[in-house]
Amino acid sequence: MTWVEHHRRDQALRAVVELADRRRDGLLPWDEIADAREVFGAPADLLAALQMRWYTRLSGSIDSVLAEEPGDHAAAVVHAWRYAAADLAGLRAVLDANLDHPVIAAGRRKELAMIATAAALSWLGDPRIARIGQQVEDRARGIKVETTVRGAA
Repeated sequence: MTWVEHHRRDQALRAVVELADRRRDGLLPWDEIADAREVFGAPADLLAALQMRWYTRLSGSIDSVLAEEPGDHAAAVVHAWRYAAADLAGLRAVLDANLDHPVIAAGRRKELAMIATAAALSWLGDPRIARIGQQVEDRARGIKVETTVRGAA
């Protein structure tokens, strides 16, 4: 991928995330973004890119919060998940609406493993890792945070 292609893909992904954040309806903004078809090729490829964007944001949030709250890893990961979800609420809604899509299955397993290990409740290779990661995520989802839509008055 050339720099121009990478830049164009990133711009299209940013436009998708911004539209998803404004709408927060869980629908994949495929037809609404002019370059989406050309740079991603198929809705599944766009969904995979959104999953990677979420994973990257969540990972950074976890690292940041653990640096600030090193005592209780599980609570820190819950807070980090909430921060990331509030920051990317529309993207999170799209992923939630597509949790069963096979294109994000591997990324989802890695995400749950990251959550469980960062919370210091599991380790790589633990057969319970996905279930533990899901429990931590469920705990984070149970916390309501007020957010405003970007660009709203």
